[in-house]
Amino acid sequence: MNELPSFFRPVHRDSLSEYIENWDFRPIQFGYWCESRGRVLKDSILNQYMLILMSQGQCQIQCQNGLFTLNQYDGVIIPPYLMYSVVCTSSDPVQCFYLGYEICNQRMKEQYAHLDSIANLQYLPGLAGASHIMRLRQMALDCQADKPGVFLQLRGMLNSCLIPLFAREAQGCEEHPLFSLRRMSHEQQLVLSCMKYINDNVTQNTTVAELCEQFHVSQSYLYRCFSHILHCSPNNWIRRYRIGKSLSSLRFSDRSISQTAEEFGFSSVYHYSRVFKEVMGKSPSIYRRTLLAENQVT
Repeated sequence: MNELPSFFRPVHRDSLSEYIENWDFRPIQFGYWCESRGRVLKDSILNQYMLILMSQGQCQIQCQNGLFTLNQYDGVIIPPYLMYSVVCTSSDPVQCFYLGYEICNQRMKEQYAHLDSIANLQYLPGLAGASHIMRLRQMALDCQADKPGVFLQLRGMLNSCLIPLFAREAQGCEEHPLFSLRRMSHEQQLVLSCMKYINDNVTQNTTVAELCEQFHVSQSYLYRCFSHILHCSPNNWIRRYRIGKSLSSLRFSDRSISQTAEEFGFSSVYHYSRVFKEVMGKSPSIYRRTLLAENQVT
């Protein structure tokens, strides 16, 4: 191994670093999984972006855009409201870290959608290394001990893992992609506009007919756009989105299930429970009890 030659030079903010800094990626959840062969690690939807980094073993992630096999040091980014499942497939237990995050810069959040991140899992083989895993283990210990500074450590880890993704996007482009929004098709523009409208009215019972009237399109065209971009019907995405939004209320608040149903525009607790079970595979009460049991174990 060649030794690094001595040098001293000033450090300037390069365009890629400045661009990623402007995104304001903010970590909001951090955890660790360890499961044995055949066990399902997750089978649900998220209301946030999730970065998963493999520490040991092998697992398979199944979602609407394919089946992916993850080995040690591989990573994936799972976008919000994408149904997915993770199953351990190796003889050794799977060990992986997950880091949930949000994008706080609205303009950058919209551009993230242009990168096809709203619809598909992004498979990133060899994203991490031994040094990343060592840092994550230490951060996990610091987080459990409530040591100060963990937030900034996780933010730095998140940025360092996402830099290769954006650097890859920048390669081979005649137009510098870091300072200009990509040109979107009419289908993409329509879907993003609908997503924003649904989010702005998440407490209301937004219907497909209402979206068609709002954006002056036919139901068949709207269905075609959602199927092409998000791989599901508009109605299915609305249901999945509203249920995903309600997960935080079940997880972090003491609101009753009836109050949660009312908060997110469901006509009754029975309607909410039925849709929740169709989307999540379990009732809201069982989902909440499972979370309580997991918190008691940890």
